[in-house]
Amino acid sequence: MIESILVLLFTLLSFLMGVAQFIFGGIIDKVSESIGVSIAVIGQLTTIYSLSAAIGTPIVMISLAKRPLHHILFFGLLSMIIGNGLMFVAPNFSILMVARMLVGLGAGVYGIAAFSIIAEKAKPERRGRDLSMISVGASLALVLGVPFSRVITSLIDWRFIFLGLSILMIIVFIVLIKLLKSTSTREISSIKEQLSYLISKETALLFLVTFSMFLGYSALNTYITPYLLNISGNFGSIISWLLMIVGIASVIGSRLGGVLSDKFGVSNVIEAALFIQALALVVISLFSNIEYIVILALFIWAVAAWTCGPIFNLNINSRFTKGKAILLSINGTMVQFGFAGGAFLGAIIVESIGISSIALFASGVVLLAAVLFWFEKKRNSRSK
Repeated sequence: MIESILVLLFTLLSFLMGVAQFIFGGIIDKVSESIGVSIAVIGQLTTIYSLSAAIGTPIVMISLAKRPLHHILFFGLLSMIIGNGLMFVAPNFSILMVARMLVGLGAGVYGIAAFSIIAEKAKPERRGRDLSMISVGASLALVLGVPFSRVITSLIDWRFIFLGLSILMIIVFIVLIKLLKSTSTREISSIKEQLSYLISKETALLFLVTFSMFLGYSALNTYITPYLLNISGNFGSIISWLLMIVGIASVIGSRLGGVLSDKFGVSNVIEAALFIQALALVVISLFSNIEYIVILALFIWAVAAWTCGPIFNLNINSRFTKGKAILLSINGTMVQFGFAGGAFLGAIIVESIGISSIALFASGVVLLAAVLFWFEKKRNSRSK
C-alpha cells in the first residue's frame, strides 16, 4: 500500500518539477517585461537550471553518500521549495538566477533519490511500471502544466505560479516526512568505490549512449516549430496541435517504457526504441514533402524517445549493485549536457547548413547511440 502512495506522490512531485523546469517556454515574455531585461537574457535561466542540475547533483550525491535516501530526497525538495519561493519574491534578474540554481539542483537530487527509493520498494514484477510514473509526471507537465500556466498569467501575475508550486511541494513534503520515517535505504558503497565506477569502460559507454540520445532529441525538439513550418506552410495553422501530439506521445512513451521493460527486459526495450527513433527521423527527412507521413513519424519518434530515455536509469539500477546513486546522478548529468549540446549544435546547423538538415543530423546522432548500446549489450552478455 505504501508503495502505491509513494508512486502517486512522486508522480505529483515530478509534475510540479516539470512545470517549474519547462514553464519559461510559455511565459518568457511575461517574465521579461516584469523584470525589465530582454527575452534572450531570461532564456538563460533555462541554461542555468540545466547546468545546476548537471554539475550540482553529482556533488551533492557524493557529499551525502552516507545519508539515508530519504534525507537526500528531503534536501532536494527543500532546495526546490526555497528556489520556487525566491522566484515569487525575486526583485531582479540576479535573484532569479539564484532561484533557478536552487530549483535545478533540487530537481536533480530529488529525481535520483525518488528513483532509488521506488526501485527499492517496488515489487520486481512492477518495478518498471512504477518507476515510469516519475517520467509520466514530467511528461504531463509538458502537455498540461505549461499550456495552463499561460492561461494563469493572463489572469494573475506569473509569480503566483511559483508560489503555488512551492506551497504544493510543502504539503507533499510534510506527507513524505511521515511516510518515509522507517522506509529509507542507504548507499552501501564508499565514496571511493562509487568514484571507481566512473572510469570503467562499461559505465563510460552507457553514459555516452545517454548523452548521444538526448543530444539528438534536443537538436530536433529545440527547433521543432521552425522546422515544421519550414516543411510545410500548412503546418502553420495547426502547429499548436502538432506540439500537443508530441506532448501526448511523450506521456505514452514514458508509461510504455516501464510496461515493456517489465515484460521484455529493459536492455531489449532501449535497444529497439533507439533504432526506432533513428528510423523515424530518417523517414521525416526523406519524406518531408508528405505531411501525413511527417506527422506519423514525428509521433513515433517522440514515443520511442520517451520510451527509452527515462529507463536508462532503470538499466543502470539493474546492472550495478553498488555505487547506484552516483551512477544515476552522472547519468542525469549526461541528460542535461545532451539537452544543452543539442540546442547548441542545432543552432550551428541551422545557421550553417539550414534548418531542413536538423532531423537528418538528429537521426545520425541517435543511430550512433543505438549502435553503441548494441555493442555494449553484446559485450556485457559475453562477460557473463
